[in-house]
Amino acid sequence: MPYDIGATTGYADLKSRIHTFLQDNGWTLSGTVIYKGNVFAQLTDNTAYLQLVGGQGESGGALTDTCPAISRIRTDAWGTDVTFPCTYHFFVHTSPDVFMCVINHNTLNVQWMTFGEVNKYGAWNGGQYFGASYNSGSLHNVWQFSNWRCRFYNTQAGQNTNCGIGYFWASTDTSSGGYGNMQMVCDLDGSAGDWIDNHGTLSTRNFNGSYLANNLVPYSPNTFNSQAVLVPIHLYHNRPSDFSSVIGEPGHTRYVNIKHYNAADIITLGAEKWMVFPHHKKSANSLTDPAVYPSGSETGYLGFAVRYDGP
Repeated sequence: MPYDIGATTGYADLKSRIHTFLQDNGWTLSGTVIYKGNVFAQLTDNTAYLQLVGGQGESGGALTDTCPAISRIRTDAWGTDVTFPCTYHFFVHTSPDVFMCVINHNTLNVQWMTFGEVNKYGAWNGGQYFGASYNSGSLHNVWQFSNWRCRFYNTQAGQNTNCGIGYFWASTDTSSGGYGNMQMVCDLDGSAGDWIDNHGTLSTRNFNGSYLANNLVPYSPNTFNSQAVLVPIHLYHNRPSDFSSVIGEPGHTRYVNIKHYNAADIITLGAEKWMVFPHHKKSANSLTDPAVYPSGSETGYLGFAVRYDGP
């Protein structure tokens, strides 16, 4: 479970550091494609963002079966713009192969980028995924956060953008033409092109990881010793006739209540260590009060933990 921490001066530097880190840990860079096993990703940088897109193969240094959607970490972030230099955290895992990048900017803010493969439940083709804090959409919308549903929703009707922010959260942008910030390959129910995402209404969204977490994360940390429970991220795929199936979980990550933690704090459980982060920015709003919602860029006490092997 190699880990690296450092300071980055911009998106070109960050991309170069990601490529070097992954190549040092068993990944291959061919042209613009970084890959290992069934996971193929392409990073593109400019002064405004680091862009990620996934594919299902590589040929001559280019992606094949490329996803039509993209994900980004970006300077004009919702709430607080990124300023450089900022701190990066890199994690890489095997069984399944997963890469996670988290940047901690302006002290309290976090953005993340990831690609890898899920632990699949049942027999279906695919499992490769990628995502980041944002998709390609504009930030000029009013977004709010619902604690009990563990998702963002758009309060401006008619917008076709979807900011995302949360790691494997559901997006409830109901407009047409938008994409989620998380994408995955899955051939269940004849998914077009096999790429599915976390965008859409409750009945039309392809997948999300928030149903079970809705009910478990708000009841953590426990009142006996104030410890937070690391909640597995079960991925749900919408099926015909308004049914859902649990299809897998992203490896080496968990949801966690960060009431008593800050970005990059470490939870030690026996021989394992986990590093915790807010989904975007910690705020003091209560998870247990459904009448109190963090808003804008604040994501309350909801966070995620990454399996960690470092000092």
